Parts: sequence; structure tokens; C-alpha cells
Amino acid sequence: MRMTHDMELGSGTRLLREARIASRPALTEPEAKRLIAGRGIRTPAGCLLVDAAAAQPDTLTALTAPFVVKIVSSDVLHKSESGGVVLNLRDAAGVADAIASIRERNADVAIDGYLVEEMAAPGVELVIGGTVDPSFGPTIMVGLGGIFVEILEDVSLRLCPISRQDARDMLDALRGAALLHGARGRPAVNIEAVIDAMMAVGGADGLLMQHGADIASLDINPLIATAQGCTAVDARVLLRSAGESVGSAEAPSADLRCLLHPRSIAVIGASSDGKGSGNAFIRNLRSFGFAGELFIVHPSAADIDGVPCFPSLGALPQPVDYAYVAIPAAKVPAVLASAQGRVAFAQVMSSGFAEVAGGEALQAELLASARQGGVRVVGPNCLGLHATRARVSFIDQVVAEPGPFAVISQSGGMGVDILRRGQARGVRFSHLVTVGNSADVSPVEILREMLADDSVGVIGMYLESVADGRALLDVLRAQQTSGRPAKPVVLLKGGTTEQGQRAAASHTGALASNERLWSALCEQTGMARVDTLDTFIDAALTFQLLTPNVTAPTRNVCLFGNGGGTSVVACDTFARHGMAISPFSPDVVNALEALQLPPGASVLNPIDTPVGVLKKGDGAIAEQILRIVYQSGEADAVVLHLNLPVILGYHDRSLLDNLFQAALRAREASPRQTHFTLVLRSDGSGPIDDLRRAYREDAIARGIVVYDELPQAAEALSALASVERHGHRQLTARHPS
Repeated sequence: MRMTHDMELGSGTRLLREARIASRPALTEPEAKRLIAGRGIRTPAGCLLVDAAAAQPDTLTALTAPFVVKIVSSDVLHKSESGGVVLNLRDAAGVADAIASIRERNADVAIDGYLVEEMAAPGVELVIGGTVDPSFGPTIMVGLGGIFVEILEDVSLRLCPISRQDARDMLDALRGAALLHGARGRPAVNIEAVIDAMMAVGGADGLLMQHGADIASLDINPLIATAQGCTAVDARVLLRSAGESVGSAEAPSADLRCLLHPRSIAVIGASSDGKGSGNAFIRNLRSFGFAGELFIVHPSAADIDGVPCFPSLGALPQPVDYAYVAIPAAKVPAVLASAQGRVAFAQVMSSGFAEVAGGEALQAELLASARQGGVRVVGPNCLGLHATRARVSFIDQVVAEPGPFAVISQSGGMGVDILRRGQARGVRFSHLVTVGNSADVSPVEILREMLADDSVGVIGMYLESVADGRALLDVLRAQQTSGRPAKPVVLLKGGTTEQGQRAAASHTGALASNERLWSALCEQTGMARVDTLDTFIDAALTFQLLTPNVTAPTRNVCLFGNGGGTSVVACDTFARHGMAISPFSPDVVNALEALQLPPGASVLNPIDTPVGVLKKGDGAIAEQILRIVYQSGEADAVVLHLNLPVILGYHDRSLLDNLFQAALRAREASPRQTHFTLVLRSDGSGPIDDLRRAYREDAIARGIVVYDELPQAAEALSALASVERHGHRQLTARHPS
């Protein structure tokens, strides 16, 4: 019989639901093609035959040779590997022989029929696929087919729904993108037709968004793209098990201002001998200047160290915003159950819950008890809260000066490192919340509040996993359409997750790794991804002091300093991070050469000026050079790098002071938003490190970012540039002219 692929949208829903109810693992290829054809994706003309005897000339009269024959069986997912595909058949006799051969090779398989189709015209082979990730929800992948996806894994992935611009960006990101545009004399393919197919799968009205509850994974491989359009030669749809759910429900919302700006605190875990974790927390609160109401929950004491005690949370004389809980894990549920709605948030430092084998039941009991007591839980298995303006901190010796950087960390130890090392480098914090197991209050909830908090200017996240990646995507996207300037978000991602066996049944599932999903999230939301703690801190300082320029994203960089070989190596580093150290135009070179710099200087970019050159005019030459660079408008960022021990070896500190002041004056005279950063290099000796520390503090106070080495500058400016590029795309989309 001739097979039609026309399908109404409602029929697609019925097809998927009926297959799931029947506990079928997948649609057959004809069913999958009916599904995608109903969304406008062209498929080859064909017919479904029951056996070899049905392959008669009159059966195939509506089709044009050459033909392909494929096995149709719910038991066979990889047809080629089972000998279930025969190509280049010229007539009915060849089709009959092919069916007999396939039957013989698959004697032990239940076969539903044999699909006979016209072979598609040659073109560029693509693969379009989709999965429904348990955390991130629907995702779409596109790649070059054949060897490119099998071996080279030349693919691009995004979270759904995608826009047409997202689809275009995905195609442009492929290493083999030139093949689509007619490389080596080949005809270019119809890019808009490819995008149409991608939107049919992953757009707002596409299959994955409309049927994500039914579809586990979808593959169109290959999709043959030509100048005339696209044809889906093969399609596979794996189904979810009946009753399988997607994503996780978020806990009821609460006013997180009580968490980020607590005015009253209860401590559970302080002892009469002063040695408990709660006692240390109270000492930290006092040394940091907390001025709010403070209470202790203790079964028998009247007061501890001057702080009044009460036998339970429910017995507190007033409601409190925040409770610090540091008692053995087994005792925590009962304490929270007694809260009687008098505690907004309890941060549970105690360990021994779901992070350890067998601790899941205790964590479930913890949540049930918290609901009973009307309290939201932060943690468990975390270290605490740092809120500078509220004068709350879980560690000592923290800088009291408030700043714009807010952090969400799933690791308490990482949170301590971020605070300690960050403040030493000049980062100033508004908040840091350690969330541990995130059993109740999620990182996404806290992120949403931080995005709305006017005291927060830039947000950093250290995440190892997230229960609801879809919610994270939605929150980050929402700020882009809020009408307010988007706050930069920096991500340091730790850990990966293994893909399940179902994913291995399709190319898309196998390739949609945890790493690729997080990269897609960053691409689509403008979140800056970094790989190390040092880069995380450098990026925080960069966003603290520099405003992203979304009208002209950072691309061209001027390197200026006494670098020599260091400048050459730095050029490579900047290039690897997507920035160019390009030679200046002849006009700029002529203006620099007119300064008649002493021998040994190079002005092409990098501008390499040995100390003997910088000594000219006691450093005044630096201001002249920088003014020419700024006035030219050819640099999006200027990086002045000074080798401190070399400068001090040739001159006293006055030259360094003069260079510093010259850079400040030149920056202030800049006619455009050119980013200026400073790299102060040391030899590691105590006196030089002390000097660098003093200059760093002075520079940061004047709004200048300071890095220790040029590679750090490249990595941090790369994070800035990624945020700028995303903002530029958003700006262009809103104002195409």
C-alpha cells in the first residue's frame, strides 16, 4: 500500500500516547516520519509492504527508482547494523529479493513490514535530534551527518525552545559549516529550509516542546540538505515509559529577602561551655557587627554568653528571619517541626543526609518536619550565610566593606575559598549563600531573588548539579525581557553526570552530554562560564569594576608594557580566548612613530616599550602613547602590563608612580568606552609582592581592574566579552535597524 505522511497535530498526539500506553519503546520509522511530516519536514515517497510477495510492479508504479528497502520492527533500533537496509534497487524484483534477504538476516525478530522508499537526491547529510533531559527538559542538537557525527562529533546543542537566530547560530558553530555554504565549488544548501526543520523539532511550537512528556529522544539522521530543500531520509523516536515524569516541582515560594537580609537570628547548636559550632557563629556575628535580635535554642540554659535561650523554636519570643542549625543530623527534624511558623529560613549545617549512603530517608524526614514547622530549609550539609550589609557571616576575618558580588555555592569549602581569596584580590561581596544538598530552597530561587536585589550587581554560581535546569533557564531568560539592565552571571561548574542507557540508543542522547547542556545554557543566556576558581574571582572583579559594553563587544585588544617575549606569548593566549591583538592602522602607527621613541620600542601592537623607553620624561611617554590609542578608537580594551622588578631595577619607585598616574589621566580622557585593565607582574619575592598589593588596592579604589599575569587578563576579559556578545545579540534582536 502507498504510505502517506500527512498527519494532523491531534493525530500525532494520539499516536504517541497510544504507543506509550502499549509500553512500546519507540515508534516505527513510518510512524516517526508521519509525526515529523505533520510538522512540515519533507520525507521520501514510499510504501509499506508486508512481505516479498507484495513487491509487485503495480505496487511500485507511484514511486521512482532507485529504491531503498528498510526493516520495520519495534525490536530493531539500528537497522543498518542488523542488515535491515538495502540500497540502490532498480525494480520490483530487486525489492522482493531485498525483503527476502532482510527476513533471512532477522529470522528471530518480529517484523511489522518493509518500508520501500525513493532514494533521496545527494546533498549535505545533517542530523537533527532532540532529547528531553530530566533536569533541563527539551534540548535540540544539529550536526553534520556521517563521519562528522559518528567520529568527529561535530554538533551544536541548545535548550528548547529555540528561535530562528538560535538555529542559525547553531549551524554557524559547526566546524563543517562551510559545507552548507558551498565549500570547494559545491552548491550551497537552502539554509532557511534547514532552519525550518530545526524549528519544527525544537521551536516553541515544535515536537519537543509540544510532546516532551511522551518523547524521550528523537533523531532525524540523515536529513539530506540541498539547494532545493531538505528531506528526512530516516527518523527515530524513542518514547518515555508510561508514567515517567519530566523535571521536578519547585518548593513553595517564600520571601527570600528574609534570608539575604536577616534582621533576627536564632542559633541552634551553641553550648554552655562555649565550644559548639553555634558559639563560633555567634562570635563571628558579633565581630562582624550584627545589630539585630539574637536568640539561642537550648533545652536548659537561660542564656549563653549574654544571649537569651529558649527551649524550642516555637518558644521564641518573636518570629525570626534566619536560624543557624548546627546539631547532629538525627536531631534536626524534631527541632524544625517545633518551629510553629516562627522561623522563615533555617540553614542546616549538619551533614549525614542524602549526601551519604542511606541518608535519603533522613533528608525526607527533614523536609516533612520543616513543612510541619512552617520553615524553609537551606541545605542541609552546608556552612552558612554571608550577608555584608546585614553584618552576618559564618566565618571570621571578613572584609566589612559591602560590594556588588553575590555568590551561590553548592560547596561550603568553595564558598570559604571564594570569600577569602576574593576579598584579598579586591572583590567586594554583597552575599554568599552555601546551599549544600539544596533539598528545599534551590539555587534557582536564590538566583531569582539576587537578580531582583538592588544591592547585587554581579552574581557568581558554583554548581555541581541542579535539580531543575529548566527553571534556571527560565529565570536567566526572564531577566533579559524584564526591561532592566541584565546583571552578569558567572558560572563555575563542577562535576558531570552520567547519561542513562536510554540515551545510548540514539546519537542525540549519547551526544547531549551534561557538559554540552551547560554550554548550551551559557550560550543562550549570556552566562559567563569559567573553569577555575582563580578565573571565577578575576571575572568577579572585572564585572565589579567594568560595565559590559553591549553596543561594541570586546574583540580588539591593545597590549602595552615592558613585556618582550611575554607580549608575544600573550598574543597567543588572547587569540585562544577569541580576542585579537591586531596591528594598528597606518595612521595610528604614524602617530606613535612621531613620538620618536628610543630604539628598542615596537608600536605595531603589542606596544613593547622596554624600561629605557618608559623612562623618557619619567613616564610621561606612556600617557602620550595611551592617548593616541584611546583617540584612535581601534581598541575595545587596553591592557597595560608592567614588570615590577624590572622597572624597579632600573629606576626608583617614582617611575612606577608616574606610569600609574599617566595611565589614569589617559583613561579619563578616552572619548569612548574602552576598557582599561592593569597587569602588575611580580617575581614572587616578598618586597615586590607587598608593593604589588599596595598598587592593586590603590588601582581598585580608582576603579581599575588589576590582574597578576596576562593570561588571567585574557580569561577575565573573555568572560566579559561573552556577556557583551550576548547582550549585543539581544539588543540587535530588539532593534534590528
